[in-house]
Amino acid sequence: MNRREAYRRLLAGISADLGAYAGLAELLEKQFHALLAHDAKTLQALGERIEALVADLDLRRSERVELVAALGAGDVPRPVERVLEPLPAATREATLQAWRTLETRLHVCQRKNTRNCELLMGQHARLVQANGGESDTYAPR
Repeated sequence: MNRREAYRRLLAGISADLGAYAGLAELLEKQFHALLAHDAKTLQALGERIEALVADLDLRRSERVELVAALGAGDVPRPVERVLEPLPAATREATLQAWRTLETRLHVCQRKNTRNCELLMGQHARLVQANGGESDTYAPR
């Protein structure tokens, strides 16, 4: 693969991930509301969709790591920004903005996922306690 193709794939992956993370944020929000409603059927369906979307995101992340390495970033801090430096100014700035938006969307999804996990774990602990069990039966020691 030549440099032009590597850049094309890198930019296409960033673009695809922008949409995917927006979709993931929506799914995580729906998951939160399904958790609040104790809607197991919806949770199952959402879990399958989330799992498939995350698998796609992970594939593109792996490809991005390979592409950035192939473009010569190595182990420098902020490697994506580094490989964008040689691009024409307009392309570089647009791609940097897309990359920053992608990073923001990633962090939003991480926070939503943590919130959902904490809610689920809290619900589980209350259920165990209500059934007379110990809430820390499966807690790490």
